[in-house]
Amino acid sequence: MKLKVGDKVKIVEGTRYYDDDSKSNPNNIEGEITTAKDCTYYVEWSNGTCNSYEEGDLELYEPINIDNYEIY
Repeated sequence: MKLKVGDKVKIVEGTRYYDDDSKSNPNNIEGEITTAKDCTYYVEWSNGTCNSYEEGDLELYEPINIDNYEIY
């Protein structure tokens, strides 16, 4: 799947960036692709940091749908 500017993404589990889990490579949070050139994607993370990634380092971010859960 080809990612594009405006897509909401997260870092793919198992990549070197996921294993880093630093402020500029955060695990399991949403980011938005701001620029895409060739196979390089520039992402602005929801924690305010930015970084660049190659194709295969990112996947679409799918938030949890809380409407499917019941509270007991």
